[in-house]
Amino acid sequence: MKFWRKSPETLAAIIALAMFVTLLPGISGCSVNNSSFSRVLDTIQYGGSYPLSEGAEFEARRFDMVVARYANAVKTSQLNHFRDVYRRVRHNYVQELGDAVLIDAAIDGVTSFEFEGEQGTIASRTVVEMGLDAMMASLDPHSSYMNSEEFNENMISTRGQFGGLGIEITLKDEIVMVVAPIESTPAERAGILAGDLITHVDGEDIRGKGMIYAVSLMRGEPGSDIVVTIQRGDLDPFDIELERTIIKVRAVRWHIEDDIGYVRVTRFSERVEPGIVKAMNDIHA
Repeated sequence: MKFWRKSPETLAAIIALAMFVTLLPGISGCSVNNSSFSRVLDTIQYGGSYPLSEGAEFEARRFDMVVARYANAVKTSQLNHFRDVYRRVRHNYVQELGDAVLIDAAIDGVTSFEFEGEQGTIASRTVVEMGLDAMMASLDPHSSYMNSEEFNENMISTRGQFGGLGIEITLKDEIVMVVAPIESTPAERAGILAGDLITHVDGEDIRGKGMIYAVSLMRGEPGSDIVVTIQRGDLDPFDIELERTIIKVRAVRWHIEDDIGYVRVTRFSERVEPGIVKAMNDIHA
């Protein structure tokens, strides 16, 4: 107690943090991202690192052996990362899970994947993430693992505003395909169409390099220029030059039919709530 009398500010801060954690579940509309602060809250709320039982640790070591067989160098940081996700799944999932079932799914995700290259030559991170992808996918259709790049991309999409071209894309045979241009964006004004394939960005071939890499090249500072190479049907490939701008994805649309207002949420993002409020006000007006 002598320490607290000498440092009342520290005691007050701890009490305030404890009160905040107690009230956190009842605060409407709040979310805590994957920051250092959220990990502090996890530690207070859920008892820290969720230590593995002897049986769970035994199962985790089975996955370690698979990593050692496939990876070119076993990195302790990657094995620790796997254990961290493994702990959180065991502790937080909606139902009790068998340790062997989780690890079997992770191992199958690695051993059944056709890697490019020989065993023992794959990056440690790649092997671990393949295991985590498979383990999370085995839980239910709505669970998945996101690495740091995918998480950051998800946060950008959630904010509903970014610097870019204004296209929704997907992958088709490892080639970026345009799902649709977004209304009133550089992509729509330049004539990019649904079904167009984007093969190059600023002369760089992006085929087979994945969605995240392609998006990282196409997004950028508003006002900067970019050239994309389009493959459209049987036409010869052609270049389109565009200027990036701030893309504000419209999350809510509305219209009136026979004195009834219809509000449609086109995508979930941080812009949904203010969009609904504006739609309701416009309908009433």
